[in-house]
Amino acid sequence: MNIVSSLEASCEADMVFGHMVEMAILVTRLVVEFAKHLPEFQTISKDDQIALLKASCSIVVLCTVNASIKRALTVLH
Repeated sequence: MNIVSSLEASCEADMVFGHMVEMAILVTRLVVEFAKHLPEFQTISKDDQIALLKASCSIVVLCTVNASIKRALTVLH
């Protein structure tokens, strides 16, 4: 692999990582907004709200990234 190919691959990897970060931020915001509209969510302590949001956002982000990668791989094949 020459230097140009290596740089192109590196830039492409950076773009993919950047897209994943943007997606994670968006999904996290959506989960938080959804939780804010759940009446019972407002009744639990802030510490418990944060714990639940951290756990659920991690799972939702992983699922979203996984689905996105599967779609991308399907398109490439």
